[in-house]
Amino acid sequence: MKKTFSPIVVSWLGLPKEASAAFLIGFFRRDYGAAGFFELARSGHLNTRQVAVSMVVVTLFMPCLAHFLITLKERGVKATLYISVFVMTFALAIGGLLNSALAAIKNF
Repeated sequence: MKKTFSPIVVSWLGLPKEASAAFLIGFFRRDYGAAGFFELARSGHLNTRQVAVSMVVVTLFMPCLAHFLITLKERGVKATLYISVFVMTFALAIGGLLNSALAAIKNF
């Protein structure tokens, strides 16, 4: 799993490969994803920039599996897929841009 998302998580978002698991868990329960990032930060695996990037991405990401299923029920398969792809692309784009902007600032 970590290898699959490594190009996006490590290269684009500037996060350690362990962050992939926190994103996956965050899809099932957003608060558990945030807890995963908290644990990574507490154990010294995330610096200030990485904490900011991970919190922005997890906030903009599709809220959770329950939200996905409700959207599927209310909007149908096609609309749910469009919404999901847009939301995930948007979250990753903003996270990557934030990572680049913060990396350009010295000592952040």
